[in-house]
Amino acid sequence: MIQCAECWKALATSKDKLLERFFATVLVDLRDRGGFRWVTPDFCLKISAVEKIVDGHFDKAEGYVKDSFEDVICKLASLKLPCV
Repeated sequence: MIQCAECWKALATSKDKLLERFFATVLVDLRDRGGFRWVTPDFCLKISAVEKIVDGHFDKAEGYVKDSFEDVICKLASLKLPCV
């Protein structure tokens, strides 16, 4: 769905450009049957940071209050994720 070439350049790569010791490469390689897209290490790190923030938010009871969406978005804004 993404049409922007610059966006794809920041998100996707090819397997031959990845480090073999990069753990995500090993995991994806185990499941790949020729159709997967390979993501950049930077993208994996950003997704990991997002996961930590969301997990941390819902670790506390306050994470389940009404309208806590804004709190999560404010926390995610600190990551300076690219707008696509």
